Amino acid sequence: MGRLLLESGLTYLRQHNDGPALGLWQVEPSTQNDLYTNFLNYQLELGSQLMELRAPNLSMDGNLATNLIYGAAVCRLCYYRKPDALPEVGDIEGQAAFWKQHYNTPLGKGTVTKYAYKVGQVLQAD
Repeated sequence: MGRLLLESGLTYLRQHNDGPALGLWQVEPSTQNDLYTNFLNYQLELGSQLMELRAPNLSMDGNLATNLIYGAAVCRLCYYRKPDALPEVGDIEGQAAFWKQHYNTPLGKGTVTKYAYKVGQVLQAD
């Protein structure tokens, strides 16, 4: 949930400042390509399962931008291939740190504090 809130605000299917990221999870096509080339080519069952989620009438980028099931799976697989375990459910600070390290990267504009704040706002609204 946090990645959706920070990356697209659950609104944008294309990066809003003309960047390359696509879909609600804001995955860059180069990240998708790397996932296939350097991970799924060696995890054939996972690769096959991901391909089954694709809409055949859409390009790879089109699937990433508009096929929400496919985009969610690509996002999850990007995290799955990392050696660190996902933080526990409810550990917002841990999830924020994991997102910053493995997705936004140390050079990215996002912060752990902003992530935790946005997720906390949504959880308090429930």
